[in-house]
Amino acid sequence: MYGSERFRRRITKIPRSHPDATEAERIAVARSGFAGCLAGFPDEMVDDLFAYFHDRSAALLQQDGNLEQYSDRLGAALDLFLLDYDTETDPFTREDWEFVRESIDTFAVEMDMNVVNYVMALIVEKRLL
Repeated sequence: MYGSERFRRRITKIPRSHPDATEAERIAVARSGFAGCLAGFPDEMVDDLFAYFHDRSAALLQQDGNLEQYSDRLGAALDLFLLDYDTETDPFTREDWEFVRESIDTFAVEMDMNVVNYVMALIVEKRLL
């Protein structure tokens, strides 16, 4: 199953599983789900990725009607690192790709080389190197 789908299911269940969740509790649920999908990746990298993509979509997490949009945005980042990125829809901005490239540069020695090669090939394809 795609990492993004696992994450989406968790996020879209928030109104039922945590009906009175505060903003901080919703963020904790999202962070936990995101990190769970990237188990085995460097913790600091996972934290950085979550912080970056969450910050760009944080308002969506707080409104039940926007949870799918939130999960789509963060799910794309998950799928990228799980080798399932949808290059046809490619929701990333140039800034997003640059952040991903910097993350790879920082954490490559701690990562599986298949992931590094996959992500870097997409970055080269985007002409961001």
